[in-house]
Amino acid sequence: FFLLRVEGVDQGLANKIPEDAAVVVIARPRREFADVEIQTLRTWVQSGGSVLALLDPDPQLNWNPFLSYLGLAMGQSSVAHDSKYRPETHLPSDRLLIYSNNFSSHASATRANRDPANLVAAFSGAAALEKLKGTDLKVNFTITTEPGSWEDVNGNFEFDAGPETKKSF
Repeated sequence: FFLLRVEGVDQGLANKIPEDAAVVVIARPRREFADVEIQTLRTWVQSGGSVLALLDPDPQLNWNPFLSYLGLAMGQSSVAHDSKYRPETHLPSDRLLIYSNNFSSHASATRANRDPANLVAAFSGAAALEKLKGTDLKVNFTITTEPGSWEDVNGNFEFDAGPETKKSF
């Protein structure tokens, strides 16, 4: 059992996270974070708090100043796969409609790990998220892309050896 409260900057969260909060969920923000918000979240995480950030890649918004405080960096290109995708239009752009069942052993993925053959997560135009080298923060990715994924840096929906590398993100 848990209590869900929806609060934001108007309730003072820019300066302090409530002491009884178990996790801070940031879902689809529409603007970049102010410096005071970033510092408040950094302090929260350094004191043992958890953050679940659900961010859409957006060329108009730079999430990396916020993410770097959490020990993360987001790529600027969408992740693609040449076989682990959902065919929708049957055009090469469908390669951005990727799916994966590579769930971690984190407690939040317990259900997914019980039945990975029948449970997948789907992403449309997702960007790569990577842990920064040298970060002192605990970072746990609850899901990663299928091996063979790549950042489509030139936007042609095709893998191009050289500027692009196949791996799991």
